[in-house]
Amino acid sequence: MDELEKWLKRDIRRRSAVQDAVQAADRIIVNASDASTEEINYLTGLVAQAFMHKVMCALSSELYYVDFEEDHPRVGTDQSA
Repeated sequence: MDELEKWLKRDIRRRSAVQDAVQAADRIIVNASDASTEEINYLTGLVAQAFMHKVMCALSSELYYVDFEEDHPRVGTDQSA
């Protein structure tokens, strides 16, 4: 299997996982709502906001880690040599 095939398989698996997650969220939202369009849209917005918060926390954490490594390059390296 060449690199492109590996990449395509991973991409298909990830897209499928995202599609499954969105469908599951839709089912949960519809089941939890009073079935009005307004409440479904409101709950969908809250779910999107929660996911965006999760993404921003992860991005911030990564950025702070990069900044810390840049400011303290010797932390985490083998200093016994």
